[in-house]
Amino acid sequence: MDSFRFEGHDISYLRAGSGEPIVFLHNGGTTHRVWTPQFEYFAATHDVIAPDMLGYGASAKPRVDYTLGLYVRMLSALIEHLDLRAVTLVGNCIGAATALRYAAGAPERVKQVVAINILTPDTVARGALGPFIGLARRSALAAKLLGRLPVPAAISGRVFQRTHFVDPARVDPAILADLRGRYRDRAQNRVLMSLAANMRSFTAADPVADVNADADTDAKVPVLTVWAASNHILPLSAGRRLGPASQPTAIVPGGHLAMLEQPEAVIAAIESMFADARGSQD
Repeated sequence: MDSFRFEGHDISYLRAGSGEPIVFLHNGGTTHRVWTPQFEYFAATHDVIAPDMLGYGASAKPRVDYTLGLYVRMLSALIEHLDLRAVTLVGNCIGAATALRYAAGAPERVKQVVAINILTPDTVARGALGPFIGLARRSALAAKLLGRLPVPAAISGRVFQRTHFVDPARVDPAILADLRGRYRDRAQNRVLMSLAANMRSFTAADPVADVNADADTDAKVPVLTVWAASNHILPLSAGRRLGPASQPTAIVPGGHLAMLEQPEAVIAAIESMFADARGSQD
C-alpha cells in the first residue's frame, strides 16, 4: 500500500488500474478490504483507490476526535494528493456520509456518488448498535471506558458476523477472519467510541439533498442511494425515513457488508450509475 500525510498522520491506500478514478470509502470498524471484489472488478477499466480511513487498518489511529468533518478533510487531502478530477465516490455507512458531505462542498471535483447504507444519527439509532451509540453520546466517560475494554475473540467473531451479514459463508474466509480480528484491536475500539461520541457531526435529515442544495441544474452531482435489504446496523426501514432525496433508489440483498456478501449485486448497482452517466452524455 502507498501512503500520504494528513494533518500529521499517515493514511494508507491501495491503488490499481487506469482510467477515470473511483474512490472506495469503507465503514467504521473495517478496512479497504471490504471493497476487494469491487476494487478488483473496476481496476480493469478505472483508476481505483481504496484508503484505510484514519483510525482503521494500516492508517494511523491518533487520539483525536473522530467526526464527519475529519473524514471529509481526509478525503479532500487524498483527492488533492492524487490530483483527481471527475472522481466517482463509492462509500458505505461512514464512507457514504463522507462522500456526500465532500460532494456538497466540492462538486466541481466529483462526477457522481454511490452512497450505500448512509450513516446518520437516526439510521444508526434504529439498528443493532443503537444502544451502544446512544450510551457513548450521552456519556464521555462511558465512551472512554467502552473503548478500553478488550473484546473476546468469541464475541468479536459471533457478534460481528450476526450484525454485519446474513450469510457469512458467502464471504472470503481470509477477509472475514481479518475483519473479525480488527475488533480485538483496542486502538480501533477507541476510535469507534470516539466516533460514537461525536455522532451528532453526522446529523443530516436529507444528506443527498444537501449535495445539490445550492447547485444549478447543470452543476448537480448525480447520487445513487443503495441500501442492503437485511442490514442490521443501518436498517432499510431507517433509510426509508430519511428525506425525499435520500430515499433508497436501489436495494441489494445481504447485510451491512453487502459488498462482500453479495458482490455482484453491488457491482451491478455501481455499473448502473456509470450507464446512466454514459446515457446522459449521448
